[in-house]
Amino acid sequence: MATVRRIRRIITKIDPWTTLKVSAVIWAVLALAFVLGAVIFWAVLDRAGIPDQLVDFMVEITLLEEGADPFANTEQMVVMKNEIPAAEWLIVNHAGHPVHFEHPEIVGPRILDFLRRAA
Repeated sequence: MATVRRIRRIITKIDPWTTLKVSAVIWAVLALAFVLGAVIFWAVLDRAGIPDQLVDFMVEITLLEEGADPFANTEQMVVMKNEIPAAEWLIVNHAGHPVHFEHPEIVGPRILDFLRRAA
């Protein structure tokens, strides 16, 4: 009967060039898998009609301007209103960035109306 010999090896040297080649192959395979996955995912979404539903959703949008907010000024709102002609525009004067917390009596009914129309 044959005897089994155990061999124990210890890596004492790693060749940088071989490591680079192996990692490049692994990254190439992962990149190809990601691209193929993205293409398949987009095909499934397109077949389900999701992009068209997103376009329909984006038409129903309400633009809130808080008056003196440095993050969203009137010029930016005009550009967005021109890009989305069906959008509503609500200006709340004397409000900061969290306008929905500072003036819920103005913003709350508009949000509820938007959600009712979107449902």
